[in-house]
Amino acid sequence: MKQALFILLFLFSQGLLAQQQDTSGFCPTGTIWVYKHAVQMYFPSYSMFSYEKDTVVNGQAVKKIRHDRVAYTYQYQNQQPYIAGHTISWQNDEFLYEDNGKLYFFLDRTQQFNILHDFTAMIGDSFLVQQHRASCSNNSNYQLEDTLVLLDKDVLTINQLQFNRSFYNISATVLDDTTSQYFKGKIIHNIGGETSFFPYPTPYVCNPNDGMQGQTTELVCYQDDERGVLIDEVQEGWGCESLITAVAHLADPSMAQNAPQVQLFPNPTQEQFYLQSQQPLLRYAIYQLNGQLIQQGSLSQSQENYQIAVPNLPAGLYILQLENEQQEVFYQKFRKQ
Repeated sequence: MKQALFILLFLFSQGLLAQQQDTSGFCPTGTIWVYKHAVQMYFPSYSMFSYEKDTVVNGQAVKKIRHDRVAYTYQYQNQQPYIAGHTISWQNDEFLYEDNGKLYFFLDRTQQFNILHDFTAMIGDSFLVQQHRASCSNNSNYQLEDTLVLLDKDVLTINQLQFNRSFYNISATVLDDTTSQYFKGKIIHNIGGETSFFPYPTPYVCNPNDGMQGQTTELVCYQDDERGVLIDEVQEGWGCESLITAVAHLADPSMAQNAPQVQLFPNPTQEQFYLQSQQPLLRYAIYQLNGQLIQQGSLSQSQENYQIAVPNLPAGLYILQLENEQQEVFYQKFRKQ
């Protein structure tokens, strides 16, 4: 009986108690959101929103959010495409602030602040949202505003943190209700929408083709300095910042074939990590994602497991370059905690 009670208490402590309500607010320092675009290509393009700094607009303290479009370019090897680079194009800056659970943004065309989202809304509540990114002034049918209606609520658990989540539907007065070209989605409180950064009337009526190409479909990466990486479906656990840097050579198939010859552990690492290699290794170099060399050295051929100490390396993501006696180069990715 005592053993059964102990097991129940253990399961409770490991399960229910491990989950806790999120207490971080909207947009701590280091916040990055990445949304995938609905583009029919080999490699997707993304919208990336990143917290830049605190500033003041019209006497109001706000958070400056940078909006970039990230698109990959690709080449072919053996008739197979691989990433050969990427482009980052600035779209606009957005200025947001939160007050009593309501999120406001600065609207350029009116030079005033308008509500973006209400985290305190209850089921059945509605509020007016404005189109604040795209403009289509030459089209008289283009929606500049629409009504957002809260249909349902639930609780979502991500990495043991519990978030309130709201289910919404914009009325879509311009488009037929059977289409999917208007916002029908879920918003995670203090995080953002699961299909777009935050809801806004569709730009689809401007140009149907452009509307589809520019429409975001899902939140694929989110991180901030308080919660860490909550969602990461972009670069196999690299974190959202991997989109901003030139690491295209790691996607080259020839280098991908070399990668299994070297095993790195533990990964993530703290003070040091070890390497196992099918061939003797001579040298190593550690690069930041932007290509800056931050550590290098020689490796002893007498070691069965090569050891590399990184106690002074700041937490983050890195590229490890290795060279063997045949002057072949190998690459591994690792994270320092």
